Amino acid sequence: MNALIYSAGRPIGTMAGGTFTKRVDPRTHMLYGPPGPGWAIGTDALAQLSALGCETIIIEARDGSASWGAPFPHFMAKAQPCERNAGPQLCLPLADWAVIQRRPLPEPVKVQATAPRVLQPILPGFAS
Repeated sequence: MNALIYSAGRPIGTMAGGTFTKRVDPRTHMLYGPPGPGWAIGTDALAQLSALGCETIIIEARDGSASWGAPFPHFMAKAQPCERNAGPQLCLPLADWAVIQRRPLPEPVKVQATAPRVLQPILPGFAS
């Protein structure tokens, strides 16, 4: 059964086959203040997940750079309350998440040195 999960009236992720998946932009959605750094989920969404029999929580970076996972019972046992202008939430610190996948960084682009440019002399009447 697939279901949209809502928090504060907005869809935040999907529940399918016992797994809740939430896609985020880590630059803006990761909590860095106490009790973070970590990932937070609204208590209203957690109530929905519990009612649907959630077994696993997956947080996916939208850019595909990483995914984090935690068993739902572990999240509920270890997460700490927090309030970050999004209603009451529980935050599980990063140390308690398993990094499921991390995309390697691309190889740096090697810039080839070019020959120095020959500058033309300033033409009469064009000097500044």
